[in-house]
Amino acid sequence: MAGTLIDVIEIAWAGPYTMEEVAVLDRPEDHGVVAIFGTHPVFGDDALLYIDGASDQTFAERASRVRPWHKHLPSKPTVYLGRLGGVDSPAHAEWREQIQRAARLLVFFHAPPWNARGVDHHAVTTPTVVLNVGRRHRLQLEVSTLWDQSAYDPDGGPWRTFAPSPPDED
Repeated sequence: MAGTLIDVIEIAWAGPYTMEEVAVLDRPEDHGVVAIFGTHPVFGDDALLYIDGASDQTFAERASRVRPWHKHLPSKPTVYLGRLGGVDSPAHAEWREQIQRAARLLVFFHAPPWNARGVDHHAVTTPTVVLNVGRRHRLQLEVSTLWDQSAYDPDGGPWRTFAPSPPDED
């Protein structure tokens, strides 16, 4: 894994918002990642229910996809919105791809119950670290593909533990 170049995607989270507040976020800058929390019969109150990328659609358009589901919840859901950030703004194609890659990794590592796809494998082939900053609520601070870069195999292989090296002789 030494010498591997790693893409770092930073997401600045804000929230909580109501579904009604998200429904009006339809401006050109209203894109990123949507995380919906609410009551789940197995996971309990304030559980992460759904994550999705909103690169081709605004937050309002993306959140409307789950509107039929949230009306059956015993309490109103809360929404957290993540926008890409950092020092250098990527070109549009890279920005779009980063949102999609971040959403796939977040779904894989959190396995929200309303996400039917992406919980078995993230399908991200570029070595990537996603850093969640700001008001991320219950989302992990960091998710990554670094485990995929490891040669570790419990059934054997080239990976091994190390003993200390002998000290250098002068």
